[in-house]
Amino acid sequence: MAGRLLAAPLLLLVLLQLPVPSQVHAYPLAAAHSGRCRRPEERPPPFLQGLRRTCCTATEGHPAEEVNGEELIRELGGKEYTAVLFYASWCPFSHRMRPIFDDLSSMYPHIKHLAVEQSNVMPTVLSRYGVRSLPSILIAHESYAFWPLVAKDLNSLVNFYSAVTACALLAQLERRE
Repeated sequence: MAGRLLAAPLLLLVLLQLPVPSQVHAYPLAAAHSGRCRRPEERPPPFLQGLRRTCCTATEGHPAEEVNGEELIRELGGKEYTAVLFYASWCPFSHRMRPIFDDLSSMYPHIKHLAVEQSNVMPTVLSRYGVRSLPSILIAHESYAFWPLVAKDLNSLVNFYSAVTACALLAQLERRE
């Protein structure tokens, strides 16, 4: 029992005596807790620098492709997932929805994104896909269509996309104000 009690302090003393390798960057304790940004000479640790080189720092925008009713019918029904935004150019809610839909297009580039303006489609096509109000989003896959029964904000739609497609989010975007 006495040996165990002495082992921890002895191990601590041994570790304190070891030299610090030259590759390890030590940061002043005051700088770490002073609430200020690091100076350029206070670089992040090497492992973090290597990790940052492998990460994408910006997401390219992939706006949705504009289609009319005939093109929409040809595009849907395939084996890949396709997200469709039905909107009206005169509608303020549609104006707020369009940037969110373009963000989703960037976040899920493996899903085809189409946008259909209400004046470019026959009412029978809107009825065929169950569009009762604008803006409306649906995700089609083969002969199935899925509509979000959630709020149309970015976070809710990301959860909807993930649940329907079982695909992971590829990029994270900051929320637009």
